[in-house]
Amino acid sequence: MKPVLINTTPQQKQLYAVKRYKDKVFTMPFHMHERYELTYIIKGKGTRIIGDNIKEYEEGDIVLMAPYTPHHWQSTWIKQSSVSAITVFFSNEFPTKEFKLLPEFASIARLLETAKFGIELKGKLRERIAKKLTQLTFNHSLEQIMHLLSILNEIANLKEYNILMDKGFSVSKKQDWERISKIVNHIRINISNKITIKEIADIAFMHTGSVNRFFKQATGFSLIEYINLMRIGMACDLLSGSYKNITDIAFECGFNNLSNFNRIFKRVKKTTPNEYRKQF
Repeated sequence: MKPVLINTTPQQKQLYAVKRYKDKVFTMPFHMHERYELTYIIKGKGTRIIGDNIKEYEEGDIVLMAPYTPHHWQSTWIKQSSVSAITVFFSNEFPTKEFKLLPEFASIARLLETAKFGIELKGKLRERIAKKLTQLTFNHSLEQIMHLLSILNEIANLKEYNILMDKGFSVSKKQDWERISKIVNHIRINISNKITIKEIADIAFMHTGSVNRFFKQATGFSLIEYINLMRIGMACDLLSGSYKNITDIAFECGFNNLSNFNRIFKRVKKTTPNEYRKQF
């Protein structure tokens, strides 16, 4: 996975965009962007990373995130599987600067401030917003803008949601993105091999004593936590999508022995590799 700044709209002046995604798996890497994001998982399951929060996701999940929140949906691969989602991107100036000054917008403004910690909808609100997001894909122009404002207003007023991230979490600064990208791209390419702090420090042009602290502050994970998380994600794909034996999978994913793999897998997934495979 490669955490990068992505352009979420084809036109710079566009204040919002509605996108429908459908594929075998979610392919977007660990990334962040300059817009709010409201995502509805129509189909698919796997592991979701939002800031410093790691959680299993499933069909029906709806989350709202503020700009510059690093996030990723890592799909669980199953034969003949597919995933689909609806994502709405909107800028900090949506719908207009003047509109945001109205007292009627106050509840939405508070919601967007809370969104910097990540919001996961639940209960009846989640069901209602899922229907509205589906309808949103069929709307156009002014009707679509009004529909999106209605969605945000309903979330803001009903407050039926969970906060995902720790209040102490802080997103990375813009100038750090290129350095983070180099680090995680190196991890992604070399995930099956031994990865040392020194080689990561060299990639980032940093001292070995500060690179881990820098990465933790930027992503919410220590380097070891991040590497292990990516390796376990790769192992889940192989366990559910291949007939390779567990020992071979452990070594292919960069673990130096089976007991270490089993221990870390159980810590991350709350089950053993063998039991995880039996689910599929």
